[in-house]
Amino acid sequence: MADGLKKRQQVPYCLNLWSILACYLEEIEFSLVTKMRYSVLIVSPPGYTHSECFREVAETINDGLQKLGHISSVTKELVPGTRHIVLGGNLLPQYPVQLPHDSILYNLEQVKDNELWVDPQFLSILRRYTLWDYSPQNVDELKKFDVNVSAVLPIGYFEGLTRISHSSTKAVDVVFVGSMNDRRRDILVAMQDAGLKVGWLFNAYGAERDAGMAQAKLLLNMHYHKAKILEEVRISYYL
Repeated sequence: MADGLKKRQQVPYCLNLWSILACYLEEIEFSLVTKMRYSVLIVSPPGYTHSECFREVAETINDGLQKLGHISSVTKELVPGTRHIVLGGNLLPQYPVQLPHDSILYNLEQVKDNELWVDPQFLSILRRYTLWDYSPQNVDELKKFDVNVSAVLPIGYFEGLTRISHSSTKAVDVVFVGSMNDRRRDILVAMQDAGLKVGWLFNAYGAERDAGMAQAKLLLNMHYHKAKILEEVRISYYL
């Protein structure tokens, strides 16, 4: 399977979590029947609640690994004796974690024109480990910085993500989930001025965020970075 992917394109593209083994086989050799131990690690600095933005992606990877017969769990701490799949690697320059050498970094940040996270220190960290990315577009951008992506694993889905209980009566016309900048604020203010009931959720995750979204008729996504790339990581759970 991995050989077939190599023939089609240089960087393997895993179509779904059931084909995740194709990504593994690019880096390590083992029988398809071998049960392995994994930890899906969310980098979580103390008091930094925004690490929870990776929660649903971590749960999806964890579910896929378990369905493939492996032992896996979602964690915020290193788990000895497991191979770590690390989400939130963009936080490592500010919150160093002594990752084992065989760790896999799964980059979920947009790379192009991302001055907030993509800096020399972050790029140096990406070069040290096996690297996955969710976006083929990121692969091309990272090559410009001499960073090689081992596999492209798009954002997936499992049945456990269907858990928002929508209200029959909607208290809000439009809700936006995310951090604020001038462009986003101007759009929301314009909607309010037009007579719409507008909600904004920030620093809200899990059940609190889901309850807020359930009250809205429409969930609005707005670009933050200049590149204006669709925020797949952000909106995948909402869909």
